[in-house]
Amino acid sequence: MRNARGFTLIEVIIALSIMAIFTAVALPNFGRLQNTAKQTACTLLGQSVQMALEDYYVSEGMYPPGNDIGITELMPLLNGTNSIMVIPENPYTGRTYTPTDQNGRVLYTQKDEGTGYELVVYGKGPTELRRLSHY
Repeated sequence: MRNARGFTLIEVIIALSIMAIFTAVALPNFGRLQNTAKQTACTLLGQSVQMALEDYYVSEGMYPPGNDIGITELMPLLNGTNSIMVIPENPYTGRTYTPTDQNGRVLYTQKDEGTGYELVVYGKGPTELRRLSHY
């Protein structure tokens, strides 16, 4: 009788093959899930900014001035609304938003002399995720 301890070469090769198959199946799905999570974070940010804009309107009687301004320019205008106190983190960069960010942009435009606005939320690059407006 043979007293064998450990695995045979065939068992190791089969185990590695199974792990490689699982990895090949899981990696593309993981990338898609990450992108979906980033898009959702950008959309939720747009909704938070929309609530802050409505708070601003209630207190000031008009929406803040601006034409195609990003979140970094909009946040100081909304600072007193109690909705958003700091510039949030960009889900695509992992850092606070900057004026030069190309992914995850949020652009605001005042419409109708302060009685309306348009807020456009972008995902990666020029992909428009959501257009929020009040006219």
